[in-house]
Amino acid sequence: MHIEHVLESYAHSGRLSSVAPQLKLLLAGSALVTTVFSTSPVAPIFIFLAMSTALLLLAGIPLRVYLAALAAPASFTLPVVLLMPFFIASGEPLLTVKLFSHTFVATREGLNEALLLASRVLAGSASLFFIIFTTPTAAIFAAMRSLRIPALFVEMCMLIYRFLFVLIDEAERMLKAQKIRLGYASYRRSFDSFALLASNLFLRSYLRSEHAFAALEARGYRGNLEFSEFGRARLNLSGTLLVTTFSALLAALAYVTRNLELV
Repeated sequence: MHIEHVLESYAHSGRLSSVAPQLKLLLAGSALVTTVFSTSPVAPIFIFLAMSTALLLLAGIPLRVYLAALAAPASFTLPVVLLMPFFIASGEPLLTVKLFSHTFVATREGLNEALLLASRVLAGSASLFFIIFTTPTAAIFAAMRSLRIPALFVEMCMLIYRFLFVLIDEAERMLKAQKIRLGYASYRRSFDSFALLASNLFLRSYLRSEHAFAALEARGYRGNLEFSEFGRARLNLSGTLLVTTFSALLAALAYVTRNLELV
């Protein structure tokens, strides 16, 4: 099953799918803002744990699915986190590694910066996954429009989301065709096939986007994408108070722990 269909399946069937999407957007948005401006890992770690708990226990997302989703950002972050302590010279030395004729020193300041980066990545990823796994795509864009976010920005987000999967689908088709023709039978042919795929992918995707735009115009597109009432649930007082209180607690936690270091 395509990843887009998997995400939509969980978003429609999850136990939090009936919650007003505006509340979920505000909750995740406040968590992201707090994560970005936190100068200590404490608040991002709390956000990661809170969002993960909400996804696993409240929304009912399987643990293996959630871990698989976290694997992508973690794989990009892990090498940076492991190397960062050795590239920040200021601070108390913690570890010295000799490699050939070079000596690398891991410092306390570098380790704290690495932990801050890792906590931000995990907290930001968990906040985004909270929206993705609990809210259908159409409801997200309808909620953004109801929150008075500029229509141009909403439409750009929707088109980017749509054509991202068009790009992935086109790459999968070309890769499958190359494998059938033994394009990856050897290392040299693998490099040649990959270069050919990369060079043709943009052109094929551009043609697919032209066809999609022609289909939009045939259905009356005149520069504005109309949204149905799907996902425009009314904001309730209790939910609004809960989100506001949680956002205020996050801001207070980030402020109180702003100078706290884990190492």
